[in-house]
Amino acid sequence: MAKFVQETRIVVIGGIWLATLAASPLGARERNLPCSEDIAKFCPGLGLGEGKIQRCLEEHKEELSADCRPRFEAALSRSHEIRHACAADVAKFCREVAPGKGRLAQCLRRHHRQVSSACMERLREARKIARTLKGG
Repeated sequence: MAKFVQETRIVVIGGIWLATLAASPLGARERNLPCSEDIAKFCPGLGLGEGKIQRCLEEHKEELSADCRPRFEAALSRSHEIRHACAADVAKFCREVAPGKGRLAQCLRRHHRQVSSACMERLREARKIARTLKGG
C-alpha cells in the first residue's frame, strides 16, 4: 500500500499539483503563475514528470520567494489530501498501471463510477484550481 501512496503522490498528483503551481517552467513564467520564477531559478531544464519539480522545490523550500512558499505549502497540503483520499482507489483499480505521464489519473477517470466519492471530490477540486490558474 505504501508504494501506491507514493505513486499516487508523484503521478496522480504530479500533473494536478504542478498545474496548481505552474503549467511548465517556461509557460508559467510567461503567464506569471505562482512559483514560476522559483521554478525557473532553482529547477531549470528539469521538465515535467516523475515529481522532479516538486522534489526540486522541496530541496529549495527555505529559499523560495515570499509569493511562492505559501502556495507551495498549500499545494503540498492538497497533494496530501488527494493522496490520502485516493490511495485505496489506486490500489484497487489501478495497481497494474505503470506510474508516470498521468496514467494513474487517467485510470481513476476510467473508473470514475467506482472510485470513492472522497477521491473524486479531491480530484475535481484540484482540476478546478488548475483550470483557474491556466486561465480556463
